[in-house]
Amino acid sequence: MLWRQRTFDLAAGWPPRTGGLRGPVTADGVLLHWMTADTLQAVELATGKERRRRQLRGIAQVPPAVSGGTVYAATGESCAALTLAGGVPRRVWPDRAVLGLSADAAGWYARTAKTVRAYNRVV
Repeated sequence: MLWRQRTFDLAAGWPPRTGGLRGPVTADGVLLHWMTADTLQAVELATGKERRRRQLRGIAQVPPAVSGGTVYAATGESCAALTLAGGVPRRVWPDRAVLGLSADAAGWYARTAKTVRAYNRVV
């Protein structure tokens, strides 16, 4: 084993992949996961050392999503945009209904109980 870290919940930390298997959220040599119910942790892939952590309001609902140097993290209170490089908050959207989260260069997308929502990226 190369390294290990404690995690809050596999369902909230790792998104399902094809076939229902879950996989980690990684970008630029960092693994992102919910360390506790309200704390997102960035861990160096090569060493397992913590790079940073960011406590957010609410309880982790879904795995984070990453695009273009921005991490999107949804809790039961909101969805926050953080810089991938430093975890610095860039913007927070008040959205309590996120059941699924995705992101690309155009913005981020939320699945709710009855809708899919699209939000513009952080500029």
